[in-house]
Amino acid sequence: MLLTSYKGESFVTETEGGRRLYYLNNDDDGGVKQIPDIRNLYIKVIGLFLLCSGVFGFVLEQKLFK
Repeated sequence: MLLTSYKGESFVTETEGGRRLYYLNNDDDGGVKQIPDIRNLYIKVIGLFLLCSGVFGFVLEQKLFK
């Protein structure tokens, strides 16, 4: 089951025939897969662009005012 938010170690959902209990299975492989969000990649790319722009700005300023 894939969830978008943490529900705790176990949680109950309502079904047509009653209720169903789900619990976190911590086997040797971890039992938990985290799927990275694409928005984080965009934020990293924008941050890297701003960092490079800032460094380029300092270098350009030094060359212009010498």
